[in-house]
Amino acid sequence: MPPKLQRHHRASSSLKQQNKKHKSLSGKKLAGRVAVKKGHSSRAAGSLSKAARVNRAKQLQRQARDALIKKRRELPSEVPHIICVVPLSERIHTRAFVRRIINEEEQMEEDMINSMILGRCENCIYLGADHGDVRGTLECAASADAILVVMASPMLDDTSTTHDDADMESCFSFVSSSGKGQTLLDARSIEAGRVLDALKSQGCPACVMGSIWTDPEALMTEMTEKQCRKLEAASDSLARRFFGSEFGEKLPWKRLDASKKSAQDVSRLVQTQLTKMAGREPAWRHRSVLLAESCFRQHNYLNISGWIRHASMSTTNLLHVPGAGATRIIQAQGIQISSLENEESLYMAAEPDTIAGEQTWPEEEEIVNGPVSDHSSKKRKKKLHLESEYQAAWNFDSDSDDNTENDQDDDMMETEADEKTQEKRRKYEEDLQFPDEVDTPETMTARERFARYRFLESIRNSEWDPYESLPRQYAAVYQLPDYQLARKRALDESQLQGHFPVGRRVDFRLECCDERAAERAQELFIQKKMLVCPSLHRHENRLSVLHCLVRAPALNIEQDSKIVKSKQLIRVHVGYRSWLARPIFSTPALSGKKHKFHKFIQPNESCIVSFYGPTTFGPAPVFLYNIDQPSITIASGTLLDVDPSRIILKRIILTGIPARSHKRKAVVKHMFNNPEDVRYFKPAQLSTKHGLTANILEPLGTHGHFKVALSKSMAQSDTFLLSLYKRVYPKLPPLCDSVMNVTTDYQHSQQEEEEEIVSSEGLIASLI
Repeated sequence: MPPKLQRHHRASSSLKQQNKKHKSLSGKKLAGRVAVKKGHSSRAAGSLSKAARVNRAKQLQRQARDALIKKRRELPSEVPHIICVVPLSERIHTRAFVRRIINEEEQMEEDMINSMILGRCENCIYLGADHGDVRGTLECAASADAILVVMASPMLDDTSTTHDDADMESCFSFVSSSGKGQTLLDARSIEAGRVLDALKSQGCPACVMGSIWTDPEALMTEMTEKQCRKLEAASDSLARRFFGSEFGEKLPWKRLDASKKSAQDVSRLVQTQLTKMAGREPAWRHRSVLLAESCFRQHNYLNISGWIRHASMSTTNLLHVPGAGATRIIQAQGIQISSLENEESLYMAAEPDTIAGEQTWPEEEEIVNGPVSDHSSKKRKKKLHLESEYQAAWNFDSDSDDNTENDQDDDMMETEADEKTQEKRRKYEEDLQFPDEVDTPETMTARERFARYRFLESIRNSEWDPYESLPRQYAAVYQLPDYQLARKRALDESQLQGHFPVGRRVDFRLECCDERAAERAQELFIQKKMLVCPSLHRHENRLSVLHCLVRAPALNIEQDSKIVKSKQLIRVHVGYRSWLARPIFSTPALSGKKHKFHKFIQPNESCIVSFYGPTTFGPAPVFLYNIDQPSITIASGTLLDVDPSRIILKRIILTGIPARSHKRKAVVKHMFNNPEDVRYFKPAQLSTKHGLTANILEPLGTHGHFKVALSKSMAQSDTFLLSLYKRVYPKLPPLCDSVMNVTTDYQHSQQEEEEEIVSSEGLIASLI
């Protein structure tokens, strides 16, 4: 038997071939990725039951609420709460109501009649305006912590002296079913409805409360106790229905009367609601505001004291004081502030560059000579032939471009004012029926009358240089390269440089641009007893062109005051600031850089309002008021953009009718008056109301008739249209420099000062 072979063990070599492992498709997709380690909390949350997850969500919500409550309670206890009182009925006199609930029977002083402050009680300051005063109510609500909406308790008509049980029962049932009737006063008046709509458009604070005011002196002595209880139940039902429909079902409301408990209930309710609604203010109020309670003037300086509200305040930013405009903080809490920290100028207008290529500021010779007389204007017209026709047309006054418009705002008698109102109504109705259509004047040629207009094949696709032939007011206007980027940087800078926290009382010494500005601020404080002074971000004291998206309410036949014409003098309210302006209106185009001009604000339609004013970083509410009736809101909206290069084009349409037509040829009449105008406008393309296009071939005769070539055969009832465009700009209002601190080194003539830039006092006086 052969011997067995001996086995020898050999260690495996490290050079053994290793074949490639198989990879699935999912493995190839995940190759190279780094796995993200999930936190322990996410794993635990996924493994929790539904009840545990709900409990955990409640705990997180409670922790966030406790943090907000702690933040609110960290404020000093002496910081007063501002309450804005809004009455809903003419029977409620705001000042008398506040004095009754705080039991203040002292006689009202004469200088307190126009004051914003109505009374103080239980660490609360009551502000308010008269019934139906939209502008005054918005001014009070802008700085208020809470709004107290007061509804009068419904009562029987005072004209009836006796009331039996049947009448009472019918009235109670009527209140419970409809909430209003002929024998009961409405829950709110028409004026109160306007105030509530304006408050909602501006953005109410987080704390809104309702109340029913029962005046014991107005109760009827003939009513029995049972009838009083029924009337109280009916009024509670009406209040519950009204407040629920206007502000939501969760709105808290109280019944108030002339007792000490009423003021305590209001103070307790405000404290509770502010604790619940902490941190829920409108976005436009997220800026530092100084609520001034004292103001004294020393030359061109103001010594002002008050409370910091809404956000921390930085001493490097300018402070807007109503009546004085932008001011600089030079001393805070007795400590001098270095002038190097305050780089912003107190003057809004930019210094014009006389060597700029597109400079439209008046030349030195024009400034010395002042206004051009009739004789000098004739000499100037003789030199116009050396220039191009387009440049010569821009040398005429911009206000004489339309034969149907007159932008002069001279003082007129009552009869002339009525005629102007009727004329405005006629133009408004004509613009609705025939928009942009004008007639060629018979006293001058069309090429001279419409020399500043140009033809565009497409308002969307045609080119238009935004810096061509700018008006001279644009020399004082700033333009931000990127508005959104500048806004973001300015807001971040203000948040990082907050020196004084919210709720602290401060004493500032402010520097005004001149003594007249400081004097106006002191007079305004003496009148209102309180000033709301917002802090300005960087660039917010620079003159520019603001564009706002607004919407006008429905227009009744008798409301001629709401018919607002372009370049009409009105008051605009943007955020915390307000000033006079002469805006222009345009269409809110979704695409394209050119926008169509409107002569009037159309009711129930949105439009863009453009006007001169200080740069403002949104969001900011916008309101337009009439000069003659400041309590009526013309339109309301929000700030859209700040851009002087926005192109707004005004369109005019020349119309003509076919004298005769054959196939694709026609003869047009009543568009021009002479053959020279036909040759001048020959390169322009015509259109018809039925959608056809036509080209001018040649003039016929001496009365402005001409031949056209049509794209298709036309109907004899069709109308030829020639659309021409020119760029329009807003106007500076009279005495408006004082509001914007627009001052220049040029000395204008007396006539120019009355029309455009009148004095260095104008815009500050109206900037409130």
